[in-house]
Amino acid sequence: PDVLINWPINTPARGETMLKRPLYHNLMKNNDYFARYHAYFDQLLTEYFESGRYEAVIRQTQAMIAPYVQADPTAFCSYEDHLLAVDTLLEVCRLRSESIRGQLEGDYPITLAQQGSQPGAGVDASHVDLRALGDFDDLETARERQDEAAAVAE
Repeated sequence: PDVLINWPINTPARGETMLKRPLYHNLMKNNDYFARYHAYFDQLLTEYFESGRYEAVIRQTQAMIAPYVQADPTAFCSYEDHLLAVDTLLEVCRLRSESIRGQLEGDYPITLAQQGSQPGAGVDASHVDLRALGDFDDLETARERQDEAAAVAE
């Protein structure tokens, strides 16, 4: 989780990938666009994450779909796992915004090169279990329930 949470905003992908995407690289060479890129991150953090708006949107969505998730016989996971996934998503969002804020303020590495010279710098996300967000194993374990529900529906 530390890699995901602390991915540097000035290096959105590794070098070989960036070479295939010259638009970002060329835009970031322009000081005005580079400053605007950082300003957009600041605006997103301030207006959406640090204000708590993201949590309100996620909790509102959770409440809206909860009855359907609870009643779904083809669900990929239990309702309790769904609740855990939502809580995990909120924590990932909180920590990621904390990391980006720290990158913008110079407290954490903002490029892959800086991360290489400062291993371990950034937000500690070691307590986050990303598997709680779901994975393909959930699809496999739900297959039997889905097949049973499909048979009933036919």
